[in-house]
Amino acid sequence: MIDLTKGQTLLYIYNKLESEKVIIKAEIMDECGLTDITFKRYIAEIRAYIKNFESHHEIKYVRKKDIYLLVKVGK
Repeated sequence: MIDLTKGQTLLYIYNKLESEKVIIKAEIMDECGLTDITFKRYIAEIRAYIKNFESHHEIKYVRKKDIYLLVKVGK
């Protein structure tokens, strides 16, 4: 488990999404020591950031695989 602050954890998740275009929820929760609700809150924060500053992307959740994808939207 990585010992990170909230800001560092948000950046870690965001960077992983940016570089790999996919994150596995269970792996991130385990790596960062997050609870389910905290993970969901962090994803919501990142979604809000992307909506405000990167409107050509969005985060999609794939329930069957329990993963999050960073996908292009729009034109």
